[in-house]
Amino acid sequence: MIRLARLSLFTFILFLFSCSSPKALLWEISHDALEKPSYLYGTVHVIGESDFIIHQNTESAFASSEQLVLELNPASPDVQGELIKAMAMTDGRTLQSILGDDFDAVAQVFADSFSLDLNQLNRIKPFFVASMIIPKLLDEAAKSYELVFIEKAGELGIGIAELETVADQIGALDQMSNDEQAEMLRTTAFEIQEQREMFKYLVKLYHQQDIKKLHKASVELSELQDFEAALLTRRNQRWIPLIETFIKEKSSFIAVGAAHLAGDDGVIKLLEEAGYKLTPLPSSSN
Repeated sequence: MIRLARLSLFTFILFLFSCSSPKALLWEISHDALEKPSYLYGTVHVIGESDFIIHQNTESAFASSEQLVLELNPASPDVQGELIKAMAMTDGRTLQSILGDDFDAVAQVFADSFSLDLNQLNRIKPFFVASMIIPKLLDEAAKSYELVFIEKAGELGIGIAELETVADQIGALDQMSNDEQAEMLRTTAFEIQEQREMFKYLVKLYHQQDIKKLHKASVELSELQDFEAALLTRRNQRWIPLIETFIKEKSSFIAVGAAHLAGDDGVIKLLEEAGYKLTPLPSSSN
């Protein structure tokens, strides 16, 4: 269960931040029926400022696209409002009642290490509380690929489309019970250094553009297969018809968590099975 808790938090980075073997984060999507190619790009939703890199081939692909497609638009006030509402537990339980005798110890760690008061977050779902510390695991300011792409879309005057709703994402997360989420919260509190080391390892894989190992890390090390299916597989499958609609309408730059790209049920394989050609476009340097 401890291993599950650790992995689920970092799967979140790759997805709330995924079998083809080429190492590439950027893939060209082409088909005889498409007037212009589109692009698929794997992101990490939260990363340190010094580790944030957008290579020239990605810049060029983005500049040639006519719309940006994201899982969700995190800059949208509507999305932000819905997420805030969805974070609250509605069954009358609290962090204190779920964590039981561990509440005080966990609260102390969060206060000392992250300057977070669990008493003020008492009615927030444990998963979201755990995710709040992700930027605090960094030794520097955090950046988001999605927010940078949104800014670039504004500069270019191109529209932004979404692959799912807040309800879709929350529905996936709710496959994990509050008790299972609480176990993740305990692990987050009591294994901080291991969390930091795991984060560094994932960033290393990301810089190596090794989506196969990223996918393996997010799936094979997890013991909660039903949750991984909800978090990755079923969402990937729901996205494919939407992606097809978007790329038929106009050239699109599709940015999703890197954990969604690889694997037998990854977006790359599913698009290939739908008849599209996926060409890896690795950056010139890893």
